[in-house]
Amino acid sequence: MAPQTTTSSPVTWTPAHEVERRIRVEILDFDGTPVRKSVATEGLHVCPACEGSFVVPGEVYEIVGQDRCRLELRCVNCGWEDSAEHSDVELESLDRELDRGYADLLWALEVLWIGNEEEAIARFSRALDADAILPEDF
Repeated sequence: MAPQTTTSSPVTWTPAHEVERRIRVEILDFDGTPVRKSVATEGLHVCPACEGSFVVPGEVYEIVGQDRCRLELRCVNCGWEDSAEHSDVELESLDRELDRGYADLLWALEVLWIGNEEEAIARFSRALDADAILPEDF
Protein backbone atom coordinates (compact mmCIF):
# COMPACT_ATOMS: atom_id res chain seq x y z
CA MET A 1 0.00 0.00 0.00
CA ALA A 2 2.95 2.36 0.46
CA PRO A 3 3.91 4.54 -2.48
CA GLN A 4 6.80 3.12 -4.46
CA THR A 5 9.89 5.22 -4.77
CA THR A 6 12.52 5.12 -7.44
CA THR A 7 15.89 6.76 -7.53
CA SER A 8 15.16 8.53 -10.81
CA SER A 9 12.11 10.58 -9.74
CA PRO A 10 10.89 11.78 -6.35
CA VAL A 11 7.43 10.76 -5.14
CA THR A 12 5.04 13.67 -4.62
CA TRP A 13 2.25 13.62 -2.08
CA THR A 14 -1.20 12.88 -3.45
CA PRO A 15 -4.58 12.54 -1.75
CA ALA A 16 -4.42 8.81 -2.46
CA HIS A 17 -1.30 8.53 -0.27
CA GLU A 18 -3.20 10.15 2.61
CA VAL A 19 -6.11 7.73 2.11
CA GLU A 20 -3.81 4.73 2.25
CA ARG A 21 -1.99 6.07 5.32
CA ARG A 22 -5.26 6.69 7.17
CA ILE A 23 -6.61 3.26 6.29
CA ARG A 24 -3.42 1.63 7.60
CA VAL A 25 -3.54 3.65 10.82
CA GLU A 26 -7.25 3.86 11.61
CA ILE A 27 -8.61 0.60 10.23
CA LEU A 28 -5.70 -1.82 10.09
CA ASP A 29 -3.82 -0.32 13.07
CA PHE A 30 -0.63 -0.75 11.03
CA ASP A 31 1.65 1.85 12.60
CA GLY A 32 1.66 3.97 15.72
CA THR A 33 1.95 7.44 14.21
CA PRO A 34 -0.92 9.66 15.34
CA VAL A 35 -3.48 10.72 12.76
CA ARG A 36 -4.30 14.40 12.57
CA LYS A 37 -7.76 14.61 14.11
CA SER A 38 -8.34 18.35 14.15
CA VAL A 39 -8.95 20.44 11.08
CA ALA A 40 -7.19 23.78 10.85
CA THR A 41 -9.44 26.58 12.08
CA GLU A 42 -7.66 29.35 10.19
CA GLY A 43 -6.96 29.94 6.54
CA LEU A 44 -8.78 30.64 3.33
CA HIS A 45 -10.58 27.29 3.47
CA VAL A 46 -12.51 28.33 6.61
CA CYS A 47 -15.68 30.34 6.01
CA PRO A 48 -15.88 33.51 8.12
CA ALA A 49 -19.70 33.32 8.11
CA CYS A 50 -20.44 29.69 9.11
CA GLU A 51 -16.91 28.72 10.31
CA GLY A 52 -17.04 25.55 8.22
CA SER A 53 -14.15 24.38 6.07
CA PHE A 54 -16.17 24.52 2.86
CA VAL A 55 -14.58 27.48 1.05
CA VAL A 56 -13.56 26.82 -2.55
CA PRO A 57 -11.91 29.08 -5.09
CA GLY A 58 -13.99 30.57 -7.84
CA GLU A 59 -12.96 32.73 -10.74
CA VAL A 60 -9.51 34.33 -10.87
CA TYR A 61 -10.09 37.95 -11.71
CA GLU A 62 -6.57 39.23 -12.18
CA ILE A 63 -2.90 38.77 -11.38
CA VAL A 64 -2.09 41.75 -9.16
CA GLY A 65 1.63 41.28 -8.66
CA GLN A 66 4.39 38.74 -8.92
CA ASP A 67 3.04 36.71 -6.00
CA ARG A 68 -0.50 38.04 -5.58
CA CYS A 69 -3.77 37.57 -7.40
CA ARG A 70 -7.37 38.59 -6.92
CA LEU A 71 -9.81 35.75 -6.88
CA GLU A 72 -13.28 34.88 -5.76
CA LEU A 73 -13.83 32.57 -2.81
CA ARG A 74 -17.19 31.06 -1.91
CA CYS A 75 -18.54 28.77 0.77
CA VAL A 76 -20.48 25.83 -0.61
CA ASN A 77 -22.13 25.39 2.80
CA CYS A 78 -23.71 28.81 3.46
CA GLY A 79 -23.23 30.70 0.19
CA TRP A 80 -20.79 33.33 1.51
CA GLU A 81 -18.74 34.95 -1.26
CA ASP A 82 -15.79 37.33 -1.30
CA SER A 83 -13.32 38.67 -3.81
CA ALA A 84 -9.94 39.77 -2.49
CA GLU A 85 -6.21 39.72 -3.15
CA HIS A 86 -4.30 36.73 -1.83
CA SER A 87 -0.64 35.80 -1.79
CA ASP A 88 0.82 32.68 -3.36
CA VAL A 89 1.52 31.33 0.15
CA GLU A 90 -2.18 31.67 1.10
CA LEU A 91 -3.26 30.04 -2.15
CA GLU A 92 -0.82 27.15 -1.69
CA SER A 93 -2.22 26.63 1.81
CA LEU A 94 -5.77 26.63 0.39
CA ASP A 95 -4.68 24.11 -2.24
CA ARG A 96 -3.22 21.81 0.44
CA GLU A 97 -6.45 22.01 2.47
CA LEU A 98 -8.52 21.23 -0.64
CA ASP A 99 -6.27 18.21 -1.29
CA ARG A 100 -6.70 17.15 2.33
CA GLY A 101 -10.48 17.48 2.01
CA TYR A 102 -10.38 15.38 -1.15
CA ALA A 103 -8.34 12.76 0.69
CA ASP A 104 -10.92 12.77 3.50
CA LEU A 105 -13.68 12.12 0.94
CA LEU A 106 -11.70 9.28 -0.63
CA TRP A 107 -11.04 7.84 2.82
CA ALA A 108 -14.73 7.98 3.73
CA LEU A 109 -15.62 6.29 0.44
CA GLU A 110 -13.02 3.59 1.08
CA VAL A 111 -14.37 2.96 4.59
CA LEU A 112 -17.92 2.77 3.24
CA TRP A 113 -16.83 0.36 0.51
CA ILE A 114 -15.01 -1.85 3.03
CA GLY A 115 -18.08 -1.87 5.28
CA ASN A 116 -20.33 -2.85 2.38
CA GLU A 117 -17.97 -5.63 1.33
CA GLU A 118 -17.78 -6.98 4.89
CA GLU A 119 -21.59 -7.04 5.08
CA ALA A 120 -21.84 -8.82 1.71
CA ILE A 121 -19.34 -11.44 2.89
CA ALA A 122 -21.29 -11.93 6.13
CA ARG A 123 -24.58 -12.35 4.19
CA PHE A 124 -22.95 -14.87 1.84
CA SER A 125 -21.55 -16.78 4.83
CA ARG A 126 -24.98 -16.87 6.50
CA ALA A 127 -26.53 -18.12 3.24
CA LEU A 128 -23.90 -20.86 3.01
CA ASP A 129 -24.54 -21.88 6.62
CA ALA A 130 -28.30 -22.04 5.95
CA ASP A 131 -27.82 -24.09 2.75
CA ALA A 132 -29.61 -21.34 0.87
CA ILE A 133 -27.11 -21.33 -2.00
CA LEU A 134 -27.39 -23.94 -4.73
CA PRO A 135 -25.01 -24.75 -7.60
CA GLU A 136 -27.62 -23.29 -9.97
CA ASP A 137 -27.08 -19.89 -8.34
CA PHE A 138 -23.72 -19.64 -10.09
